[in-house]
Amino acid sequence: MSRSAVRHPLARAWPVRLLAAAGAALALAGRPAAEPGPRPGSRLGCEVALGPGAVGGVRYRAGAGRGTAGDLTVAVRVEPAAAGGPPLAAGDRLPVAITVGTAPPYLAGLVGLGWSGSALEGSLGLAAPFPAGFPALAAGAVVAVGGRPCTLRPRAPGR
Repeated sequence: MSRSAVRHPLARAWPVRLLAAAGAALALAGRPAAEPGPRPGSRLGCEVALGPGAVGGVRYRAGAGRGTAGDLTVAVRVEPAAAGGPPLAAGDRLPVAITVGTAPPYLAGLVGLGWSGSALEGSLGLAAPFPAGFPALAAGAVVAVGGRPCTLRPRAPGR
């Protein structure tokens, strides 16, 4: 038998492998891409006007490998009320609700206001504030403070 007539077993296997790889690629091509989650340590934030002299700030930092979903901080500051200012007072509690995509809103907690110097202030800090199965926060998630929404967007580190 001539050398050209003897075929190596791998010579017959390569077309099968190629067809299998092509079939897998076609099967995956029809699926929607997975939603990218936030990179560990990435930062998101937004601000919301609560009325004249009143502002709320939301900051989120994705978990940095600590096994948490991240840290969420909501801070509210109300300067001394001017005429027609917001009807906020010491002891008021503002709800903080998070909405991601089509998931139902999640009440993360309440920001209680109290006097600090000449201004009303309050904050809410949470580590991993999400119930099981709640989507991870990413740019575009909406955080409502006192019923006023703001949309999270990327922000520079240290800001």
